[in-house]
Amino acid sequence: MTSMIRDRFGRRSLAAAILVGLIGLFAFDLFVVEPADSAEFTLPGDSGLRRADVTFKKVRYDAATRAVVADLDVKVFSKTDLVFKHLAIAIRTTGQDRSLRVPFLQTATDECALTAGFDYPTDAQAFRSSGSYLCRDVEIASPVQSAEILYPFDTYAVPLSFRTCVNTLEACDGSSELPVRVERIRIEPERTQHLIASMNPAGEQAVALTLRRRIFLQIVTVVFFVIVLAFVGYLVFAADPRDTMTKSLGVFAAIWGLRSIIVPASIAVFPTIVEGMMMAMFCIVFALVLVRAIDNKEVQP
Repeated sequence: MTSMIRDRFGRRSLAAAILVGLIGLFAFDLFVVEPADSAEFTLPGDSGLRRADVTFKKVRYDAATRAVVADLDVKVFSKTDLVFKHLAIAIRTTGQDRSLRVPFLQTATDECALTAGFDYPTDAQAFRSSGSYLCRDVEIASPVQSAEILYPFDTYAVPLSFRTCVNTLEACDGSSELPVRVERIRIEPERTQHLIASMNPAGEQAVALTLRRRIFLQIVTVVFFVIVLAFVGYLVFAADPRDTMTKSLGVFAAIWGLRSIIVPASIAVFPTIVEGMMMAMFCIVFALVLVRAIDNKEVQP
């Protein structure tokens, strides 16, 4: 009797510890990771007369084009009086240079827009003039190796290097006038895609950007599959053969319902690793039902 109570208390303690651990992990992801899901990096070196702060907003993986897309916010600061007519940004990602030209006056076909300019702050500031530009839906890396099949364990690595110039309509190169040094980079992932960004130095005016899924989503997926696998094992070894069909239908419904929670509609690739594991479970349970049905038919008179 004492050992039975002790075993029951031990199992309950283990279940309570797992529950508390999952709740704590969720709270950590929600209140600690979520406010800090942006990544900021300062490139070393002297910015000279002109510097730029670049912010990639709503960074997301677009499954249709297999590209990493973002809204690009560029703020240029100059220590001299400078009239901002144009801005040219060359972003090198996959070995090719592309230029984003920003005209001073926005038109309906322009990719970017000057949102603020001719800013002359007080003498206490480190710059005399500034300009701010916004470019929407810019493909900062295309194509990117498709990794969604590994969702939610997929990651996307994007090398970025910058060459920026002002008052030019041509692509930036080494001979361009009025070069601008990118000094600070900030990455803000699209929260609806459950992405976290990190950056590492990759050379002069270059960073390596990495997007990965949240750790809570990955752990919940693993826990979900362990639970499903344990229940399938119960059906195989411990369940009453007469209840196999009823319990198997319950497993099917539970797996499909939880799949819709784990895999959002934005994941267009099929099958991901989640669907692959589910289809494997379906096959195991279907084979079990079939074997049990044959066995029951053979034992009947």
